[in-house]
Amino acid sequence: GTKRTVVIEYANTTNTTIHVGCITDKADTFIKALATLKEVKPGEKGELQFTVVSEECPIYGPLTSKVYVIVNGKEEFTDAFAITLRADIKQDFSKMTVEQRQQAPILEVAPSFNMGNVKVGKKLLSKLTLSNIGTNPMTIHRIIANDTALKAIGPKAPIKSGKKADIKLEITSNKVGHYSRVITVICDDPTQPVKNITVEWTVE
Repeated sequence: GTKRTVVIEYANTTNTTIHVGCITDKADTFIKALATLKEVKPGEKGELQFTVVSEECPIYGPLTSKVYVIVNGKEEFTDAFAITLRADIKQDFSKMTVEQRQQAPILEVAPSFNMGNVKVGKKLLSKLTLSNIGTNPMTIHRIIANDTALKAIGPKAPIKSGKKADIKLEITSNKVGHYSRVITVICDDPTQPVKNITVEWTVE
């Protein structure tokens, strides 16, 4: 529910007046971009303002988005005109009462999980179990698999008190070796909203 604004200063180092603007990815509606001085004379400075509106962001956790600078009305969606913005969207638990915290969901999951062995070129499927040992239902906001070879799909429905749900894991094995990677679970447990779990497997 908060906003964060970043300001980047720029200068016109050419001998002619330029017109500056910026455009965001249409999908990233939670980022607002503004060029405060659109017509910039030689030697003048201006600012680009970027605001992240967290309540409009559809996902929790780390995210990356690109904003493109437009000079003289020319839209070039290349890295030369791109500014990469990074943010970490977190749930705000600061206004919870003592009673609300006592009734909150509690995530229980093993800190590590071994998927076993798989032949090279084959896929390995497994499941990692999550438990809610708290009172209120627990929502899994997002599962992040920090490796392209590892897919992790979490439960869509809230996990009721005393119940369990699975994260579906899938490994694509292209190279022999032992692997250890981390998946990140983001949920609405106020005591541990972000939980890292080590996942291991061996490709033979």
